[in-house]
Amino acid sequence: YLAQTMRFSFFTIVVALTTSIMSVSACQVREAYCKHDHDCCDPLDKCVHTVSRSSLLCIRSSLTLWAS
Repeated sequence: YLAQTMRFSFFTIVVALTTSIMSVSACQVREAYCKHDHDCCDPLDKCVHTVSRSSLLCIRSSLTLWAS
């Protein structure tokens, strides 16, 4: 009985670790398809619907002004 319990526990740990690793996804570069703002790699990019491509893409949401 102890061996079955240990095997089940080990299996549960392996499944939990595999699931947590697989849930991590890579961010999307500019002009790549996205679903949400947080999908974009650059925090200044936003997930925006583009009419020309009829899809959601990571696009720079505003111009960055650099002080000289």
